[in-house]
Amino acid sequence: MIRYLILPALLLIAGPVHAGEDHGHAHDSGGDTHLATLGDIRLVHAWTRATDRGEALIFMEIEHMGAEAATLTGGATDIADGVTLVAFQSRDGAAGYVALPDLTIAPGTEMVLRPEGVALLLTGLDAPLVEDKSFGMEVEFARGHAEVIVQIEAANATRHSHAGHAH
Repeated sequence: MIRYLILPALLLIAGPVHAGEDHGHAHDSGGDTHLATLGDIRLVHAWTRATDRGEALIFMEIEHMGAEAATLTGGATDIADGVTLVAFQSRDGAAGYVALPDLTIAPGTEMVLRPEGVALLLTGLDAPLVEDKSFGMEVEFARGHAEVIVQIEAANATRHSHAGHAH
């Protein structure tokens, strides 16, 4: 029997976003390295794990407070050859990430890119990613892109070190 832990259930990890919520962040990215915006889309706590390999996974919270669906299409960064939208799956006892087409985020929801879920995969890294450093990247949507600062956490991190507290 083939088992998939992917699309409908995994991608529906999105939950409602309430208009009054701001997670303690400013509403523009001026100086707050934990927040980026693209209109009514907020990207919070972008992070990855330290690695010396040629690839890394990028995680973050995407809050969509608009009235129309938003489409996440991928990303770009100077430190890697490519950025691909991926999802974790388990099939016949083997686990790994598979490429996804564009991902639609419903209005008024939050999509969490996280380990063993949906993520952005960097391939062809130019250099190792060192804990406590950061780098910039663009997260691309059908309507434009947002510039985020990605914090590099420990190689075994399971979440952003600032997740869950206000700034």
